[in-house]
Amino acid sequence: MPRIWLHIGMLKTGTTAMQQWCAEHEDELRRQRLLYVRVRKHLPACGPMADALARRGPEGEKLIAKVLQQIDEAGGEVDDVLISSEAFSNHGPHSLAPLVDALRGHEISILIWLRRQDRFAEALYKQAVKWSGRTGSIEEFARPGRLRQLDYAALLQAWRKAFPDVGLVPQIYAEASSGEKPDSVAALLAAIGRPDLIPADSAEWRRNLSPGAELIAHYNTIPSDRGRSLRKANRQVMEEFGEAAAGRGDMLPPELARALMDHHAESNRRLREEWFPDRPELFPPDVEAVRPGVAVEEAALKRFDGLFAAKAKG
Repeated sequence: MPRIWLHIGMLKTGTTAMQQWCAEHEDELRRQRLLYVRVRKHLPACGPMADALARRGPEGEKLIAKVLQQIDEAGGEVDDVLISSEAFSNHGPHSLAPLVDALRGHEISILIWLRRQDRFAEALYKQAVKWSGRTGSIEEFARPGRLRQLDYAALLQAWRKAFPDVGLVPQIYAEASSGEKPDSVAALLAAIGRPDLIPADSAEWRRNLSPGAELIAHYNTIPSDRGRSLRKANRQVMEEFGEAAAGRGDMLPPELARALMDHHAESNRRLREEWFPDRPELFPPDVEAVRPGVAVEEAALKRFDGLFAAKAKG
């Protein structure tokens, strides 16, 4: 029986890059005895199944049956099965329970990536703004205690309580630091014990980048009823400008970043002791801000305005 790897996120930890790479290389992965499961062939991951299971409707059962069929058809030709959706961690353990129950008999492991709380809070804020427009201030959005998913010790405890007989394999997200790029594809393949599949260009697979602070501030002036046009225009801008228009650590005020890390210091201490005893520090302390150049931001803003106006008309 193949091993089952359930990659549940979290959001903003390189999940899009992982999923798109796996989807684009699924035939080669299959030849290398790794089955990458998709429930909708036009989508790179299993988000529709996670959403359907969270709703507890009949669609979820149909999609589970589709997953089981793919595993059954693979037979003895695969050693590993990878099922991925960050929506599972977003919805919580109840969304994964029917799938875990359906896969009983296999060796099952749940993979989840954890990110420094200050960077994660900022990334979630940027995601909210670029998805819906006007969101409010980052100070209110990320104030200590508001985002419950940042308490990682409690988060892992809830998942382990829900699935005591399933392997829970938390990972630490590698932030961009010292000029190096986070390599989410390599991290995933190493975590499932398949480093032999890591491609030479794995670090170049960056997707769903967070826009720089100036772009986000501009998006935050757009009414939420124009969210669809905003999303489309932002997607195209980021595809065109890429890393040059992206920013990390460029929006959260330093005092709020420190307050967030202080608020979660005890939780992080327990997390490291229980899950990462070999790490001298849970998260890298020397994470540098990554900001686009002024000229690039101005060009990206101008390009966004043109695209947004066109898409709003359409």
